[in-house]
Amino acid sequence: MSPGLLAIIGIAVLTAALLLFAVYKLSEE
Repeated sequence: MSPGLLAIIGIAVLTAALLLFAVYKLSEE
């Protein structure tokens, strides 16, 4: 596992989490 790959995976996970959180907050209203 190269550091660059880990960074890309980390960013992808954070982005997915933010999107899921945004959808959850929007659907909550």
